[in-house]
Amino acid sequence: MKTMLIGIVVIAAGFFGLVWFGGTKPSENNGEIGTYVSYTKGPQTAKVKITEYADLECPACAAMHPIIDDLLAKYPNDIELTFKHFPLATIHPNALPAAKAAEAAGIQGKFFEMLDLMFTNQGEWSKNSNEDEVFTRYATELGLDVEKFKADIKDATIAAKIKSNYAEGVSLSVRGTPTFFINGTKLENNALLISSVEALLK
Repeated sequence: MKTMLIGIVVIAAGFFGLVWFGGTKPSENNGEIGTYVSYTKGPQTAKVKITEYADLECPACAAMHPIIDDLLAKYPNDIELTFKHFPLATIHPNALPAAKAAEAAGIQGKFFEMLDLMFTNQGEWSKNSNEDEVFTRYATELGLDVEKFKADIKDATIAAKIKSNYAEGVSLSVRGTPTFFINGTKLENNALLISSVEALLK
């Protein structure tokens, strides 16, 4: 029953990703592609390496988030996830502030914990004019140094990293979110994420 439910959610996520982003051109970004360390989950020696380009305000990304977590939990020694930012700022006004807040949390070792809160509670801060207050509350819940967190959000290095992630995605023909690459190959249908990963683990 759980497998059937996961399959339904994957298909729904793929559908909503297509509806929301399939025909949307990403906002212009003329930044250079720099060298920045991205946050990862899983061992570097993993047989399957997934790179995700995501927009934190994207409903389809939020729908896929628990599915990815289930995969990582099921195959803890075999999958490595690398997260890249791809904020579609023209349709998601709080995507960029969210990306900056996640990176600021990452400086204090809580990047993925912040992602969990953002995706789980996406409706609370999405298109909310007080999103900074919400993110600060999340930082408090995670036990972060809040003053440092608020200062780091404004750090130019964080902005440059997000801009670089975006430019890298554009160079790889990322046009919507979430977009996944499995061992360097772009996944054309998100509904095939689980089966594509498991096929490589046989």
